[in-house]
Amino acid sequence: EYTCQLSTGSLYQPMNEIVNENNESETLRLSFESLSPRHIELLRLARQNLSCDQLAEVMGVSVATIHSHRKHILKALRLRGKRGFWQAVRLLERYESP
Repeated sequence: EYTCQLSTGSLYQPMNEIVNENNESETLRLSFESLSPRHIELLRLARQNLSCDQLAEVMGVSVATIHSHRKHILKALRLRGKRGFWQAVRLLERYESP
């Protein structure tokens, strides 16, 4: 269960609107290429349903850094909130699948 609280102050076009455009795979590629390797690592680890404390321990960072990474992921992918984060996790799975 996702237990971290995160809020973003800006409003963005949701990623699901972006990926529904004609060039879906290119949009996903560009969106995920804008993320750092640590952001991608966090999304991959989130698939395991780890808590923020567990994510921080596995990644060797503080819980505050986990919150910061999540915030940057949401901003880069133009998503908001918990649902947006889990949408990013699912989109990464889709992007990485052959």
